[in-house]
Amino acid sequence: MRLEQSALLRPQWPAPSAVQALMTTRSAGDMASAEGRARLRALLPAEPAWLRQVHGTRVVEAAPGGELPEADAALTRRPGVVCAVFAAD
Repeated sequence: MRLEQSALLRPQWPAPSAVQALMTTRSAGDMASAEGRARLRALLPAEPAWLRQVHGTRVVEAAPGGELPEADAALTRRPGVVCAVFAAD
């Protein structure tokens, strides 16, 4: 199953062309599930660096394919690395 364009939000902001963002809406399904992540992955240039996300102040360097660090956010300075976070409010 493919994600419908209506389930995606692409912000329009003044950022460098190498910086891109994509957000999913509720209609995209559960991104915590393997199926949801597979659908999302099909839209991305690389496997996301997922977190065991917790509320807090810890920010980690994104490390794709490694252990899932416990943190509130991730960043990267390397091209091609995809950071991923969950947000629910």
